[in-house]
Amino acid sequence: MSCSPGSHANRWKITSSGNGSLKFDHLIACCEEDASLLHGMSVSVVPNGAAIGRGRYTPSAGLSDLLLLGPFRYQPNWEGIQEFLRGAYPALLARFPGIRIHILGGVDARSRASGCDAFRQPGVYVYDHVDDVDPWLQACALTINPIRNNRGSCLKVIQSLAAGRMCISTREGARGFLNSGLRSLIVVETVSEFTEAITALLNDEETRLKLEEPEPNKLERYSWARSAERQMAVYRRLIRGRSVWNG
Repeated sequence: MSCSPGSHANRWKITSSGNGSLKFDHLIACCEEDASLLHGMSVSVVPNGAAIGRGRYTPSAGLSDLLLLGPFRYQPNWEGIQEFLRGAYPALLARFPGIRIHILGGVDARSRASGCDAFRQPGVYVYDHVDDVDPWLQACALTINPIRNNRGSCLKVIQSLAAGRMCISTREGARGFLNSGLRSLIVVETVSEFTEAITALLNDEETRLKLEEPEPNKLERYSWARSAERQMAVYRRLIRGRSVWNG
């Protein structure tokens, strides 16, 4: 049964060239991977971030639920969770009969998921929009990010790591954070590797607790405050350059 219903570059200034096309003074990408695609253009990187250190870290001891922060309005989320539920979840359900996965799918998510068999498996719960994801992060053992064919970087990844929850992600889903050195980010290449990574971390709680604890010195570069500083620095540089250019 088929169930069907980026590069996030911020524009500093848009002007008309007179022939209907657009001209850009500068581009801002949220990860190096996106910036590398903008060949020959003037581009700066301002990472997506999270509220680093906002809440007190609570270990995931005794927890076993999985969590996906993945609004279905973004097609890679919709396709990725279906691939996970079909290709990885049945094996996890066989190994952990009481396992549950909570999917925060955004507006109308429950209605959309109701037409797909993959979401009818035991322990699969889909929720519409929630205002605050922090309680959901604190109640899970791990988060997943099984998306492909995406651009930009995923807020769900850094939100999870900042909250002290390991995130198991596809390589595409980890764009922007692959070189972070954060030990709580686990990158997998295939759906079957999700099964093995989740199994290992649920079975070995001691190791999971050691890996999940936030690393403030590495996370700081992904704070919203740091990203705002970097973006303002870009604006100031461009304003200075335009003032000189205008005489």
